[in-house]
Amino acid sequence: MINKELLTKNFPEEGIGLLRISFGLMLAIAHGYPTVKGLLSGATDYPDPLGLGGQLSMGLMGFAEFICALLVTLGIFTRASLIPIIIGFITAFFIFHANDPFGNKEMAFHYLIVFAVLFITGPGKFTLSSFKRAL
Repeated sequence: MINKELLTKNFPEEGIGLLRISFGLMLAIAHGYPTVKGLLSGATDYPDPLGLGGQLSMGLMGFAEFICALLVTLGIFTRASLIPIIIGFITAFFIFHANDPFGNKEMAFHYLIVFAVLFITGPGKFTLSSFKRAL
């Protein structure tokens, strides 16, 4: 039997926490870690949509997708950490994939929307920052 409260009550803090942790980890593991690993191994074939140079672009995206994504996952400096991530996905969606069909840029759009929503809502109450304040 299903608990009636589970079907009628809202759990916004839990939902925000789940969104923040799952998307933060996905970004860090699936995109950030390979970017940082490539940067540290000396890879030079990274896209440069803003004309900053491949190495600098790779470093900035590695910072956003790995370091900032981990901070978002933990709930530390969340809104500040979301800014480089959001800028990166605005660049990916509107500049790098500008002429691609939507199916090719859909992932960038999903990440952009989720991280923009987290910027608007804040990290929720289940964060490392709120845990430290409670001590």
